[in-house]
Amino acid sequence: MFSLMTESVCPLGTFGTMCQFRCHCREPLDCDKNTGNCESGCTGQWSGRNCQQENVSFNASTSHKVGTGSTESWYGVDGNTSTCAITTAGVNGWWMVKFDKPHTIHTIYLNAGTNTSLFDWQIKVGDDGNLFTMVICSEIESHGSSASVFCDRPQRGQYLAVLNRHGPVVICNLSVYICSKYSFGPGCERQCSCKEPNEQCDIQTGACSSGCQTGRQGVDCQIECLGSYGPGCSYSCGHCLNGTSCDSMSGFCPMNKCDPGWEGRTCHRECKVGFYGYKCYNRCGHCSDNLMCHHVNGSCPNGCQAGWNGKTCMEKCNTTHFGKDCLQPCGNCFDGSCDKETGECTSGCKPGLQGDRCDTECSPGSWGLRCGELCGHCRKKGCGLVNGTCNSGCASGWTGVKCLEECPSGMFGMNCTEMCGKCKGAVCNATDGRCLHGCMDGFTGENCTPLISAVPAFEEETTNTLQVFLGVSVTVVISVMVCLIFCLVSNWRREDISKYDRQLVVDDKDIRLEETRHLNCNGDLRS
Repeated sequence: MFSLMTESVCPLGTFGTMCQFRCHCREPLDCDKNTGNCESGCTGQWSGRNCQQENVSFNASTSHKVGTGSTESWYGVDGNTSTCAITTAGVNGWWMVKFDKPHTIHTIYLNAGTNTSLFDWQIKVGDDGNLFTMVICSEIESHGSSASVFCDRPQRGQYLAVLNRHGPVVICNLSVYICSKYSFGPGCERQCSCKEPNEQCDIQTGACSSGCQTGRQGVDCQIECLGSYGPGCSYSCGHCLNGTSCDSMSGFCPMNKCDPGWEGRTCHRECKVGFYGYKCYNRCGHCSDNLMCHHVNGSCPNGCQAGWNGKTCMEKCNTTHFGKDCLQPCGNCFDGSCDKETGECTSGCKPGLQGDRCDTECSPGSWGLRCGELCGHCRKKGCGLVNGTCNSGCASGWTGVKCLEECPSGMFGMNCTEMCGKCKGAVCNATDGRCLHGCMDGFTGENCTPLISAVPAFEEETTNTLQVFLGVSVTVVISVMVCLIFCLVSNWRREDISKYDRQLVVDDKDIRLEETRHLNCNGDLRS
């Protein structure tokens, strides 16, 4: 966010979070607006990766102990290592530089040329040129001829002196490095990140007395919040998409993109009630108990309302199921489908069933579509629920598959299997065989059975209607057969008489002819 701001706001020659740094590039247009890095290198007395380290001793005012063998004091700050400032030969020497203004001194680079040891040399800093009141910054312990010296404790002053208690001072190059305002550390490459924007952090540690800038933490306030944001990184990032970290200062998620189920610039807010998923675009399905779905995946805590199923309860039940999560099968509906919520068979029931869900058989005595048909006269109560057939057979006086046809005239009983007795008019009650108009002569009883005297007592007890029927049938058959035989015999006799008459005529002629033959041949008659 701040990178975009500096690129679009910072004027030419400045860079940084608040455009508080000045560029020191050899080419002004070569300054990176965020870091201050210069590809073309630094200008003048400036150095470091982002050209924020200044050599305040460069071409500054100098002085030293003058005497035999001494050279110009300014040779030590002219930037040319081939020329050296040398104090009076043979005696302890001192050399001093005066800055254009007071500075907090921390880092010094000293080059004494060849064959010169820096061991036990002293560096002092003060507000004036009095060597006796100046404060020791560091005592060099190196035996080499060059060294980078760091003050034991940064000292502020306008004067810096170099003393050798064992001989003359030789300085071919002395550089006193200070960081530009709001920068610190080696090479002054780091930027202060203090809570108070105008505070200069510690030039060594980067520590800020006012605390760290929002979105930063650590002793030097250089550690950017990760997974957190705000002052001291005290606030946790929201649910940024794919677990990415939020902006360390504002807490905003990159591109304002949140994980499914969350919304807002910081992605701390759950989807509004009734919505779920990425950007909270999806509406909740039909959850049971009027509960809302899970704001992330849309699942319903107690399953789906009647008539719906699926992970998000957005799928209607198929044609054969209903109820909560569509787990209940439809009843015996006429077309196989039912109301998805109640299971009611809106198309009606299959034959033989009734009820809203077609799960109840027809009441005894009814059958068929909507149980609208009545059973016939079945032997036992009830009939086939689908086709109305009497599986137990018909009651007395009735016949047919559904027992809706009365017995034919002359028959009675269960399934009409019994013949009426010798009733007048040959009609009896179809149920019990009683003769409605009395009996024929020679028969008695309600069913007009033969007289008691005509049948021995033991036979009368054993005779039943079927035997009467069989007896009548046999009598009829025998009578018919006798008639047929009589007719046939009569016919045969007529044919035989005719043949006999014709034979007599023939025989008579033959006799007379034979008698004539015998008389002619033998002279007498032979029989």
